[in-house]
Amino acid sequence: MGQQVKQQQQQQQQSEGTSHQSSPQHSSSPPGGVSFFNVAVDEPNGDMAMLEKVMEGCNALVDEAAEERKGGAGDIGKFLLSAGDEQLVAYGHMPKALEEKGLTLKVGGSGG
Repeated sequence: MGQQVKQQQQQQQQSEGTSHQSSPQHSSSPPGGVSFFNVAVDEPNGDMAMLEKVMEGCNALVDEAAEERKGGAGDIGKFLLSAGDEQLVAYGHMPKALEEKGLTLKVGGSGG
């Protein structure tokens, strides 16, 4: 599965080129043109409020003076998933810059 993600990222980089400019607010964007990613997050255990906090942490501005580097992914699209015993929750983030490139965030679902 990890190899497939790497291949998709490489294909995306080739189609977009390798130049990636970070916005001033989020200077820690990964090099190489990464525009989006998805992550399964265990700890929220299906709790939407906790998953929202995870997203806030991902999008937080980086404190360059801090000992540990956190956040800085506000200009990258992402989709977080968390499953618990009672429910599966998902939370997406699509930055304006990616919307302007024509990318959209679409969510669908079904109950059972």
